[in-house]
Amino acid sequence: YTLMIDTAIYMLAALALTALLPYEQISTVSGFPEAFGANGWIWAERLTAIGEILVLPLVVLTSIQSQTRLMFAMANDRLVPRFFGRLSFSKPSSTCCGKEKEDKIGNLTANVQFCGVLIVLIA
Repeated sequence: YTLMIDTAIYMLAALALTALLPYEQISTVSGFPEAFGANGWIWAERLTAIGEILVLPLVVLTSIQSQTRLMFAMANDRLVPRFFGRLSFSKPSSTCCGKEKEDKIGNLTANVQFCGVLIVLIA
């Protein structure tokens, strides 16, 4: 249902934007702030410009964090090499209280390292 809700919100936003400004005049860089400014709604222009600045790093961070699990799922579906789906388990170790601690879920160590190096190289 999430994809349908996102699509509906996107379509409503596009409809509102084209109602504010003709299609040919919509900015490709900052559509909503410039559309609000063209209609004289300075407060809305500033609010949406600040919102764009604050939300962009969150979107980037979210996409980086989800990249390893996405690649894991794609590796299980054999859409990318199996390397991305390989789990590594740590050896049982004792904690400060003398209890055994064991990794039962597994970590995507190689996947995380590959994606991290790739992101650093792109940046």
